[in-house]
Amino acid sequence: MAHDSSPATQAESALSEGPEPASLRVEVHSSFATIASDWMDLETHALATPFQSFHWLSAWHDKIGRQRGLEPAIILLRDQLGRPVFLLPLVVDRSGPIGRVAWDMGQPVCDYHAPLMSQSFLSTAGADSMAEIWDRVLAALEGTADTVVLIKQPDRIGFTPNPMASLCTAPYFTPTAFQTDLRP
Repeated sequence: MAHDSSPATQAESALSEGPEPASLRVEVHSSFATIASDWMDLETHALATPFQSFHWLSAWHDKIGRQRGLEPAIILLRDQLGRPVFLLPLVVDRSGPIGRVAWDMGQPVCDYHAPLMSQSFLSTAGADSMAEIWDRVLAALEGTADTVVLIKQPDRIGFTPNPMASLCTAPYFTPTAFQTDLRP
């Protein structure tokens, strides 16, 4: 059997091992319409709970979030080929005294707020790479949110460790919630 070592095959092989954090493209979507197709595609092969599904959270936003004045800030990471590998649904609340706060979409009715993550993303998303990725996510949110508050991040999704939970080990963070101030 011949072994194909073409650049395209080598690229596909590298991607099957998981994307490098620096190669991920970070996007912030403020509309369900602009993210619907990618979100539902990612759902078909991502590790997630029903609380991260497009239909669940778009219905939550229609019935609860919009009436509270919450604006979507949906984080999407794409690999080198443009495929969605990570999605974190957030909303921005501008009504409080501390500025623009981004927090997990679905509060208070959702039990879990872990992101949707493809298997290729999970194969490389350890604590060190997740910290690097999170820094890039926070940079992308600059101008959209002043503070990010995440709660109900489970340690595991099924039997798989949740790399977002690794961020909770930094100072001032707890295993169930953390906050990051984006202001300079």
